[in-house]
Amino acid sequence: MQGAPIAVGDGPYSVAFTPDGETAYVANSNDDTVSVIDVTTGTVQGAPIAVGDGPASVAFTPNGKTAYVANSGADTVSVINVKTGTVRGAPIDVGNGPASVVFSPNGKKAYVVNANDYTVSVIKTR
Repeated sequence: MQGAPIAVGDGPYSVAFTPDGETAYVANSNDDTVSVIDVTTGTVQGAPIAVGDGPASVAFTPNGKTAYVANSGADTVSVINVKTGTVRGAPIDVGNGPASVVFSPNGKKAYVVNANDYTVSVIKTR
């Protein structure tokens, strides 16, 4: 059975779930935001979170406390405090066209695929 579509920001590009499965984060590529969806109610929670240019994907640290957003148009990664729904500090510079982020199993490093320069950036997590 299919539910009704959930309106999010402009140009939704990808979605990721928090490790507990209760919340989904949607990268809205055309308006440089991330929408937060309560999975139980199927509703967007609060205003979208402003991140860098052209967010392509979101990934969560294994403990679920932090989300990393690959900003493809800005060549940066934004770090979101999941509890407060705010961006922590300045974006992190990475390679050209970051497309996705994954974490090491212990959560101490993030690996960012940079699609436009065929590299992987490694970030010590905050």
